[in-house]
Amino acid sequence: GHEKVDVRANEFGGECANLVVSAGGTQVNIYDNEHFGSFLDLVLQFNNTATDHVLGMPISCVCWVA
Repeated sequence: GHEKVDVRANEFGGECANLVVSAGGTQVNIYDNEHFGSFLDLVLQFNNTATDHVLGMPISCVCWVA
């Protein structure tokens, strides 16, 4: 595994206030921390792997956009 470089909760509130994002290496994970009791549930996983169109570089930061 890769070291996690950032973990951020959604600070904008509203319908998505329960989401948490983490990044490490070429991977980003978004978790739901509300709908399944005291467990984090994986909602989305993105892996920035190399293809014919992108280089697949490591992800160094994450942010929420409202």
